[in-house]
Amino acid sequence: MSGFDASLEPQLPAAATALAARWYTDPAVGVLEDRDIFDRSWQLVCHVDQLRRPGDVVHVDFARLPVIAVRGHDGVLRAFHNVCRHRAGPLAACSVRGEAALRCRYHGWTYGLDGVLRAAPEMASA
Repeated sequence: MSGFDASLEPQLPAAATALAARWYTDPAVGVLEDRDIFDRSWQLVCHVDQLRRPGDVVHVDFARLPVIAVRGHDGVLRAFHNVCRHRAGPLAACSVRGEAALRCRYHGWTYGLDGVLRAAPEMASA
């Protein structure tokens, strides 16, 4: 073939190599990955088709953090840490369709799909 540059031909290494085992098991590597990869860019949590209708909720663990993505009653897509601000209990235990609100099962604090606290049972009003 005329004009072919032989220097572009793939070169196979003399021996196969792999990363040291610590790169797969050391917690410090996870911290580096979070900082240098996940924290620097947008990350896909779910496909928009999973949140078609108001009240649809997707629950995922992302970069060792519990996250929920929701479509609000106003049609807006939002993502939150999946924790109640009272006792850090989860607001969603699984992905669901048509939720009216997000409710912590620990003490019953309830949040709207916009993330606003709507009810905090047994708490005195300020």
